[in-house]
Amino acid sequence: MTQWGLCGLMAVAGVNLLRLYRLAVLRQVRAAARDEELKLYAVLLVVGSGVVTAELWAAGDAGGAGALRHGAFQAVSVMTTTGFATVDWAAWGTAATLTLLALMFAGACAGSASGSVKVVRHLVIFRFARRELEQAVHPDAVLPVRVSGRVIGGQVLRSVLLYALLYLLVLAVGTFGLALDAGADAGGAGVFTTLGAAAACLGNVGPAFGELGPAGSYAPLGGASKVILGALMLLGRIKIVPLAVLLRRGYWRAQARPAHPALTSSSPHGSVNWIPDHACGCAG
Repeated sequence: MTQWGLCGLMAVAGVNLLRLYRLAVLRQVRAAARDEELKLYAVLLVVGSGVVTAELWAAGDAGGAGALRHGAFQAVSVMTTTGFATVDWAAWGTAATLTLLALMFAGACAGSASGSVKVVRHLVIFRFARRELEQAVHPDAVLPVRVSGRVIGGQVLRSVLLYALLYLLVLAVGTFGLALDAGADAGGAGVFTTLGAAAACLGNVGPAFGELGPAGSYAPLGGASKVILGALMLLGRIKIVPLAVLLRRGYWRAQARPAHPALTSSSPHGSVNWIPDHACGCAG
């Protein structure tokens, strides 16, 4: 029962904090039922738990209630980037391992304390891709991208796509660096293990796969690998785009210039392009 209780708490913690407040305090049940991100989050948790449970039961690693409990706990822990583990999933089969890897990329809801990409960004990218495919068939059609009934503007779409591309780029560079450092070591980790380590650290999940799984440790890795993984954890926690902006020389030059009065007075928040995070659900 304790594991089921923790599983439920992890799942609730992965929900948007503002949505939790509106649901628990303001009793906005209908608004929560219309939240497409929340519904997709729940579906991914159920499907991920089901796939892992079926793999455990089919492989004989656990049976009946044990397979369901371990499958659900690990799937929820990984997707919410909590990092807890009740068993060593490094010894599981291919389907369960790939499912956990996919959940590392999914993340929980925007506005929660979880890491990774977040469900709403995947939803926006899917809706954008579907719009582009439909517009290829009907070039003159006006097809706005909507999420939870709200139209997603072009600026938000660009920011979501930019974040996704930078996330994949950083992941690829980190995996390549880990593979090179592992190749220099005779007992280095394999390619899948380095990919899992990069994904786990960039998403702030914690345990990875293979010898870096829940029963293992990152201690055997070389110094270069630890520096890379530390940088990935930092990027994943403070977000890639703000750090990339801070590293640009042009940003600091712009900050050194005196602000134009017309620009500073045009927005109540001191920014011409200010957009509230909750307007598109892309916070976090």
